[in-house]
Amino acid sequence: SFGGILERYWLSSKAAAIKINDSVPFHLGFNATERALFFQARYKDSPYKPPPGQQPFPELSYRVCVGSDVTSIHKYMVRRYFNKPSKIPAENAFRYPIWSTWALYKKDVDQDKVLLFAEKIKKYRFNCSHIEIDDMYTQAYGDFDFDPVKFPNVTEMFAKLREDGFKVTLWTHPFINYNSSNFGVGIERQLFIKEPSGRLPAMVEWWNGIGAILDFTNPAARDWFQSHLRQLRHKYGISSFKFDAGETSYLPKQFSTFRPLSDPSIWSRRYTEMAIPFYELAEVRVGYQSQNISCFFRIIDRDSVWGYELGLKSLIPTVLTISMLGYPFISADMIGGNFLPNKTDGAVEIPDRELYVRWLELSAFMPSMQFSI
Repeated sequence: SFGGILERYWLSSKAAAIKINDSVPFHLGFNATERALFFQARYKDSPYKPPPGQQPFPELSYRVCVGSDVTSIHKYMVRRYFNKPSKIPAENAFRYPIWSTWALYKKDVDQDKVLLFAEKIKKYRFNCSHIEIDDMYTQAYGDFDFDPVKFPNVTEMFAKLREDGFKVTLWTHPFINYNSSNFGVGIERQLFIKEPSGRLPAMVEWWNGIGAILDFTNPAARDWFQSHLRQLRHKYGISSFKFDAGETSYLPKQFSTFRPLSDPSIWSRRYTEMAIPFYELAEVRVGYQSQNISCFFRIIDRDSVWGYELGLKSLIPTVLTISMLGYPFISADMIGGNFLPNKTDGAVEIPDRELYVRWLELSAFMPSMQFSI
């Protein structure tokens, strides 16, 4: 439910807090019968590595702090251990809705559908604020321009959207699939995370195929990635980007990076930092010690169901937990959920009306609102 926005911090109703030290190769377990957390420090059979020059002798070091009440101890821990946002996202992102193509069109998005989507928003007199063009507007995952078949006249499309008053953001991610024209570029310039030998790119399977992952510990990879985003912004007037993925679960179990990582979560943080130049309307969905990045942190995709398993009931616990970890600018993702087959309550054509209305009511109390269906 909480996705990739996690910190090494626990707070109990007894006004006790635990903070695991950053240097610990940390593993967490939970015993449902005893209702107990289990902490372990371990390098063996794990993605953690000892710092260069040190022996792999793990140490489980942590701090336990106790206060007079939950509020006071939490405020102390936040002041002591958390980074702080230095800026605030654009006011319009709080005031007006985000209109996303994802739940409505999925990967079947094209120029005509984007323009039709915008036309319907105008027709029903909703605010022409911010359209987010999501998955599969490129020919291959890892490309950085529009598919000329699906989007035959991108310049004209953006001119029309701007005329109607829309800002536009684009979906992006850290993967370069093997069939992308940029795959060879990444190999030649050594922009990818590599296998432990350091000779070949480490190929991974993600939800849209097989590809390599950009190594954001490498300044050349960071510059290359951001240069493409800046080109899109300059060429089409893109306002910002939705940075998807970034969780360490997409890294191979064993890998090597340009700068050695003792903790793979540092790679996630480096990816999140790619959003800084676009912070005003940017979305990311992973966070680790990233509270200083002043953009919206999006909870992981929700299903169009009532329950706690990624459904409507999971929203409040998730948003409260993420906010207590120091992330105040939260996007609760699509109102009504993602409307995926076999993961939707109610009708086949659209989500259950009552579910949608209740989801909408709850989202009105969130920092931002995102519509698609």
